[in-house]
Amino acid sequence: AELLGCDPIRLVRSVDLATEDLPIGRQTG
Repeated sequence: AELLGCDPIRLVRSVDLATEDLPIGRQTG
């Protein structure tokens, strides 16, 4: 919870990188 409140953008970037590795993430762009 602290990480989300501290830097939500950082978490989003983290998720984006993870989705890029997945075929679904690449399709959605």
